[in-house]
Amino acid sequence: MRAFFRFAIATALAGFVLSESSWAVSLDDCIETALRENPDVHAAARRVESARAAIREAESAYYPQLTLSGTYARTDNPPQAFMMELNQRILNMRDPAFDPNHPDDTENLRAGMGAKMCLLDGGRRGLSRDMAGLGTDALKAQEEAIRNELIYQVTRGYYGVLQAQAFVKVQEETVTSLEENLRVAGERVKAGATVQTDVLNLEVKLAQAREDLIRARNGDQLMIAALNTAIGQNLVPQGPLAEKERTHLDPPPQPQDEELVENRPELKAARMNTQIKANAWKKSKLEYFPTVSAFGSLDWDSDVSADFERSYFAGAMAEWEFFHRLPSRRMGRLREGQLRSGQS
Repeated sequence: MRAFFRFAIATALAGFVLSESSWAVSLDDCIETALRENPDVHAAARRVESARAAIREAESAYYPQLTLSGTYARTDNPPQAFMMELNQRILNMRDPAFDPNHPDDTENLRAGMGAKMCLLDGGRRGLSRDMAGLGTDALKAQEEAIRNELIYQVTRGYYGVLQAQAFVKVQEETVTSLEENLRVAGERVKAGATVQTDVLNLEVKLAQAREDLIRARNGDQLMIAALNTAIGQNLVPQGPLAEKERTHLDPPPQPQDEELVENRPELKAARMNTQIKANAWKKSKLEYFPTVSAFGSLDWDSDVSADFERSYFAGAMAEWEFFHRLPSRRMGRLREGQLRSGQS
């Protein structure tokens, strides 16, 4: 029977040791999980994908616009009926029954294909494409900044948990030491070697140490909860955290102070956003330039009972909006001065 109890106790202790070792989580594990699971990182990545789609949208301005259309109409309106029969190549003005003021019900089935392409816009499309590219780079820098901040918070939380658990261990040892001192003091009181006041003082210290231990354990639980919140899932369980060795053997080279400032992703994003605003100002001034576009269409018309008759329409168009509501010159100078100060 004793052997059975010894075996049961040994099994329980082995399970406890295994559970303790299974809680061993390295800082690299926490960081990798956080970068994979944190919703802020996912949102930043989706914003970068959206910006890349904006680049493709800006580049599409260089491609022609193609349209396909199909309509069926029926009318007795004189002008429209006249044009329908004319497009169908069946208009006969010599017909004795021809009455342009009171036409019969006329129907028309039309299939069309059109194309339009901007040939000249003063460089606005190029600036839009550059702005979209800068916006993507700025969002990439912001994503890097979010990742850096997340790594910092996870690292801070990880070592905060270790510090809190070390403080718990210190408080536990303090409680154990005071309990032993209280026991010794009680024995000495029984032997008449000390007074009861020493025992009372030790009891007060022990009560305070136990209170500090409760606070330390509560702080440990709060630090673990904060670390799991930063990671994005409950990777670190409640309980002792055994630190594993990190996988990075060689520390990365440390840049100089100037490089640290220049390579900050927040600063890169700010510079790119400043350049975007500068390009937007240039684009607004290019609105004063004319635009030249080419267009064309192919149409097929039929009165449903006959074959389709084909027609085409092509040409070029120049537009120049030489007068519209303009901002004041003072406002323009102020904006330009703000952009220059931002760039400097």
